[in-house]
Amino acid sequence: MCQFGVAHVLCEVPADLVGMLLPGLAIVLILFPLTEGHAHGWPLWCFVVVAACVLVLGVFLCTSGVGRATPRW
Repeated sequence: MCQFGVAHVLCEVPADLVGMLLPGLAIVLILFPLTEGHAHGWPLWCFVVVAACVLVLGVFLCTSGVGRATPRW
């Protein structure tokens, strides 16, 4: 299945979905309340979403292996 072109490259490099999705979610969770909060008078949900961003970044750091003695690769 992985013999030619892009498929071959994708089979050699494993996709780290958690490593892509968690930072992406964190970016959305920080940017959305910062852009929409001012227009809505800084409601409580803005601060809750920013707090959720901090939690998502914490989960990302735990799953990414930051501070491990040996690298994952």
